Amino acid sequence: MTTRFTGKTIARAVRLALGLCLAALVPAAVLGASKAPEAAPVVLGASANADLTQLTVRGRHFGTGALSVKLDGKALEVLASDDATATAALEPGTAPGKYRVEVTRADGATATAKVTVKPRSVGAAAQAPSAPLGAPVLDVVGAEPDMEVVTIRGRNLGSGMPSVALGGKALRTLTFDGTTVVARLPPKTAPGKYQVTVKRADGASASVQATLGR
Repeated sequence: MTTRFTGKTIARAVRLALGLCLAALVPAAVLGASKAPEAAPVVLGASANADLTQLTVRGRHFGTGALSVKLDGKALEVLASDDATATAALEPGTAPGKYRVEVTRADGATATAKVTVKPRSVGAAAQAPSAPLGAPVLDVVGAEPDMEVVTIRGRNLGSGMPSVALGGKALRTLTFDGTTVVARLPPKTAPGKYQVTVKRADGASASVQATLGR
């Protein structure tokens, strides 16, 4: 038996083959175009908070993944980061001065710079005598599902770094901006109800029963 191929049959087969080739090539081209190299990170500067417990590094292209921050080659604990800033905990006793700051992105790209670390000025207005501070008040207390840190928002918490206790056990305070305190929870802290206490630098304190991690 002999099969005859007409001109129309051959043209139809060619069009089908071309269509299949294009269908395979287009997704590959689209994927290749969507993965442009990310710009290299840049460190623009750094500053510390008033009591030299935190370092904020400013820059560009830090990315959205996990960062590492080093000060003169020593790794710091990164507290928070975004594409333009990274905040890390300074080692106790860190003195003002010039340091080499190194920021490494999740993909391994690194930026370094020499910066002068000094506490931010509190300003003349903040140094002026002020009215007595009211009793501290805790408004919101919560923890993420991973139970690594507890975040406390409140009022009249003072200007110095407060202390935080969970069920009577002292926690390590990581950050404080005047209204919000973040403290490190002990490893393997289980979700549940806890007595959370925040003590101001002048000794005034406030406590609240809070449900964490749920």
